[in-house]
Parts: sequence; structure tokens; C-alpha cells
Amino acid sequence: MCKREHPYRDDSEYYGVLQEILEVEYPGQRNTVYLFNCEWFDPVPNRGMKVHLIYGITEVKRARRYEKFDPFIIASPATQVYYANYPSGIRGKQDWLGVMKTKPSGVIEKTTSIPLAHQEEFMSNLKNLPINVDDHIRYNKSELQL
Repeated sequence: MCKREHPYRDDSEYYGVLQEILEVEYPGQRNTVYLFNCEWFDPVPNRGMKVHLIYGITEVKRARRYEKFDPFIIASPATQVYYANYPSGIRGKQDWLGVMKTKPSGVIEKTTSIPLAHQEEFMSNLKNLPINVDDHIRYNKSELQL
């Protein structure tokens, strides 16, 4: 599980393991909210988390946990990740996990927005609107009554 503390900063991500999903109901129209109970890794740079400078790979130390008791987040801003062990031959990486961001199956991200057609709320000046009627158009008087 990944939670970004500040939506526009990459250095404020928290990584954890999902322990439980809670559904909370309350009175009102939208009366359900989902909470994730997570066990968080330590977010302190170079102690519990680090980002590879060249490749941008995020790593978390498997034995380090977040010191504060703050296990719950609202489910909607969370993103799915998985953790991968490093190959055993790499020195100094046995205690670290690589973080791989993934997209959940069955979810399509909306990448482009379709612009809405511009339409005014109401026409304020209908009396001065010119009306052109061709001589060859025939109409009944009853069709013109509103």
C-alpha cells in the first residue's frame, strides 16, 4: 500500500502492508467509507526508506516500522504496490525490499478529458434577434403559435 502525504511531492510517500479493510457506515446520502488498516514502514530517508538516485527505485527496510500509531487511511487515495526481494548476491540489500507500483486489474485510468461544448445559460436579448424568412417557405398560422 502506498499513501502520498502531499499530492504534489514525491518525497512524502508512506509504504505499508495492508492488514485489514474496514467499512464504516454513517447517516447521510453517501453513507459508507472504506478504511485501510496498514502496518507502515519507516518513512525516514536512508533509515527506513531510500530512493535510488539514478533509477528512481524506491526501497524500504523490511525490519523498520513507522514509530507513530497511525494505522488507518481512507482507501481512495491509496495506491497498490508490491514488494520484491533483491537477488541474494547483492551485498547490503538483504534487509531491503524494492517497491513496485502497479495498477489494479479491472481499473482504467482516465488520462484525457473531453472538453464540454460552450453553451450560455440563457439568451437574454431575444427581442433584437433578426429573423429571416424566405418567400418560398409555406407555413400554417397554427404552426407559428407557441
